[in-house]
Amino acid sequence: MSQEDKTFEGQCFCGAVTITVTGDPEGAGYCHCKACRSWSAGPVNAFTLWKSEAVEVTKGQDQIGEYHNNERSYRQWCTACGGHLLTRHPQWGLSTSTRRRSRTFRLRPACTSTTSPPCCP
Repeated sequence: MSQEDKTFEGQCFCGAVTITVTGDPEGAGYCHCKACRSWSAGPVNAFTLWKSEAVEVTKGQDQIGEYHNNERSYRQWCTACGGHLLTRHPQWGLSTSTRRRSRTFRLRPACTSTTSPPCCP
């Protein structure tokens, strides 16, 4: 599979912000920690991990809000619709994207976490 074939596009709920990720993800999983459950408003948060340089905001950079309650996770959302976008993890050079961003991306999660990095305080 060529690098062009490994480009995945996603967007927030309203489409004001679009994101492209390129290459292979560093991993995928589910997290059940309190912070991720609160962020996802559900019992579990599915995610993929990407190197920060593999993630590009292609539209709507000015529409991104950000919040962090610890130095591990900078959670981002669309300020127009509230749709979740990414969680940046600068200390590891990674970004987390929820799996629902692209209908063409398929990766089986390899881990389940309840208290481990990158998101948990």
